[in-house]
Amino acid sequence: MVLRRGEHAGIATVTLDRAEKRNALSQKLLRELNDAYRELRESADVRVILTTAAGPSFSAGMDLTELGGLVELWETNQIPWSDGGLLVDAIREVRQHPAVTIASVQGYCAGGGLALVAAHDLAIAGESTRFILPETQRGSFGALAAAAIHYRLPRKIAFDMQLSGRELTGSEAASYGLVSRVVPDDQLEAATHQLAQDVASREFAPLTHAKMAAYTSEGMTFEQALMNDLLVGARQNRTASSFDDVDTFLRSRRRSQGGG
Repeated sequence: MVLRRGEHAGIATVTLDRAEKRNALSQKLLRELNDAYRELRESADVRVILTTAAGPSFSAGMDLTELGGLVELWETNQIPWSDGGLLVDAIREVRQHPAVTIASVQGYCAGGGLALVAAHDLAIAGESTRFILPETQRGSFGALAAAAIHYRLPRKIAFDMQLSGRELTGSEAASYGLVSRVVPDDQLEAATHQLAQDVASREFAPLTHAKMAAYTSEGMTFEQALMNDLLVGARQNRTASSFDDVDTFLRSRRRSQGGG
């Protein structure tokens, strides 16, 4: 895992750096990923987080050499069946993070890697990117990754991937809403950074409240979503007013103490 900051104002980059294993999501890598996202919660100046991957592929999915041990823990009730482990933690960190999260995807993106991409607010893929859910070929229905594709894709497309092993191209992924944009492979890095700079040029408050409004309105009727928007808007306005009140108080205090 590599965590870089300061490439551009308001942008941090988290890189999956296990290229020799096609960035298979080991417990160690997931732990480092979660630590990086949590650390960035403490950075008030970070408005955008880019998740990138070293090497030719974004991620081969979960590290199969470790899955056996995890399954044994579930089967022997050492951890509850509802404990999705570090991958679920990473998905929640990305989705609930106050900063806008953007995934840059190249090569193959499989299983758990696909679930991670689906959790991001925005994603850009290269034209040659392939999204795949191969779990049924090895006796699993693809828990977590399956939830991600059924959440993001039309049902019959999701089942086609899950049951037949169909690979989605970058262009298909964009047309179905799994990623935001698809670009030529040689333009992926530049396009991702341009998007990050465009988003990071905005103020933090409207960015984080846009996420809040969108995610809290899921499952609501249209009328409920309208009311939810008004509630979140009131929260943003009140938060801004509170900061203004604090600034006013601090300026008044400095003046009373002769600080100008």
